[in-house]
Amino acid sequence: MPIPPPPPPPPGPPPPPTFNQANTEQPKLSRDEQRNRGALLQDICKGTKLKKVTNSNDRSAPVIEKPKGSSGGYGSGAAALQPKGGLFQGGVPKLRPVGAKDSPAPPPPPPMIRNGARDAPPPPPPYRMHGSEPPNRGKPPPPPSRTPAGPPPPPPPPLRNGHRDSITTVRSFLDDFESKYSFHPVEDFPAPEEYKHFQRIYPSKTNRAARGAPPLPPILR
Repeated sequence: MPIPPPPPPPPGPPPPPTFNQANTEQPKLSRDEQRNRGALLQDICKGTKLKKVTNSNDRSAPVIEKPKGSSGGYGSGAAALQPKGGLFQGGVPKLRPVGAKDSPAPPPPPPMIRNGARDAPPPPPPYRMHGSEPPNRGKPPPPPSRTPAGPPPPPPPPLRNGHRDSITTVRSFLDDFESKYSFHPVEDFPAPEEYKHFQRIYPSKTNRAARGAPPLPPILR
């Protein structure tokens, strides 16, 4: 008896609405939600109204006191703005106005002392390159000629007593070493087996025909 086919799968969920459909469809609100929404809009509309300002006071420009007289010039304005610290701690120096001709001339600068302790420092020495040398420098002197060497010094005399003492110490050490162990003579050991030559057979050198041909490599499709 044939097996009946399985039932078809259930249909899938509907696709989500697109962006255009979601914006065109109006949301459905209940009566309570509509009342709350209307009350919220009314509270927003009841906000305090801003007063209209007629007189504006622009404070963005810097506040600078104007000079009272024409002869004050820039000096009065500069004197009003005195920094608290820094370069001009005692106050900004007053400049002579352009129109004032009767004011005394400034004192002349002090004379320069040429010969004395206040002279300018001497100029630095000329810069030298690492590879350059002064032109007036002469060539290095040639190496001194080698004098013929004399006969070599005689070898030191052999140490007779020290040499004999070293030989005796080595012999005494060997005697002490052999006395600690007992060695058997060669005759006590059995004779080794007689050597017989025989031909060794290696599997890699056997007849290839007997083993058969190697398998073919796999064919790539």
